[in-house]
Amino acid sequence: MTRDDQEQELRALTAELVEVQDQLLAFYDLADALRGNLDPGPLLTALVAQAMRLIRTIGVFATLEQQGQSPVLVVSPQFSLWPAAAWQLSEELGDTPQLIKQDVPKVGSVVLVSIPLRANARAALGLVRQARENFGAPDRRLMAALAGHAGAQLESALMYQERLSQTRLELEFELARTVQAGLTPPLPLGYPDIDLFAESRAASEVGGDFFDFALEDRERLVCTFGDVAGKGVPAALLVGMTRSTIRAAARGHPWASPAAVLRRANAQLYRDFSQLGLFATVVLARFESTAQRFIVANAGHSPVIYRPAGGSARVVQADAVPIGVLPDWDGPDVELRLGPGDLLIAATDGFSEATDADGELFGRDRLLELADRLPDRSAAEIAAEFFAATDAFGRNGALSDDRTLLIVRGVQDRL
Repeated sequence: MTRDDQEQELRALTAELVEVQDQLLAFYDLADALRGNLDPGPLLTALVAQAMRLIRTIGVFATLEQQGQSPVLVVSPQFSLWPAAAWQLSEELGDTPQLIKQDVPKVGSVVLVSIPLRANARAALGLVRQARENFGAPDRRLMAALAGHAGAQLESALMYQERLSQTRLELEFELARTVQAGLTPPLPLGYPDIDLFAESRAASEVGGDFFDFALEDRERLVCTFGDVAGKGVPAALLVGMTRSTIRAAARGHPWASPAAVLRRANAQLYRDFSQLGLFATVVLARFESTAQRFIVANAGHSPVIYRPAGGSARVVQADAVPIGVLPDWDGPDVELRLGPGDLLIAATDGFSEATDADGELFGRDRLLELADRLPDRSAAEIAAEFFAATDAFGRNGALSDDRTLLIVRGVQDRL
């Protein structure tokens, strides 16, 4: 080997060592930039910057798509790239490890590599050169190494963001549950001539069922019972609005019939409910102790069960549409006797629609059978039996809806 050959080989080796050193420094800088950064955006920005430094290119971009989140696109400075083109290339890459496009219109020659992530997220690193200009195998191997290193850091960031979101959601649910529990009215114990009990068990932390009481005087007690369409925090928000509106509709009208109160409440609630495409089923009942009767207005709610003393339980059919369906609500007042031995039960559809392992519904007939078997029990005992029966029925099936009960029994005056 001549001296010139030795010098040429030495220069080539030196250049290769310098290149390797640059790559090692770039990986060190990338690791340093990624370390402790738990936001996907800055992570991708650091990846794009190091890829731009390591590989000869006119532009670099990175994409990130994850379920339930807005997609992220990062493009290197001074490089013009239509977002639609980046997302189209990412879509073409799909689940394959690499995509090479020699002449992408208005972009150039592109190579894309997948950034390895879990199943519900997808990310890619893309490099662009002039049209028809190739990317050699060393460039592609280096890109894959960069993507693999960044993928581990990006995975940690996504897991952190997911845990953070979950924690925030749990805190919000806990706050909503606390607020809803604090707004649950106390039972009007000791009211003459009736034994009353109400309980609500939400399918999630908060629910769309509600009940309320207004003691107008020693002779009249108003009970409100309802179910807002939906579950969770949105339903809970509408519960508060519905209950407050019904209270306001009754305020200042002490002798208004239940139907008149619901008519006024619907006029206030219709616009908000119709905009959201939701509704609320409501039973408003006024007990008059002297007359031993319930005057009931039912806005689309079922099941409501009435069992007269010595008779059989039957379903009281709703005679009007739910609140929020029509701008002008119109329903009748129905009078039910509530003397000693008479029983009124209002339940939400979480009872009748409880499902066993075979998909069979608990149904109204079983509720009627329960009412017929338990008329001599206290209101609290009847409620406990209703919950226990549906718990047992749905143990291997589904109890996916809120369950709320209002039990009112006529008794001899205990005062």
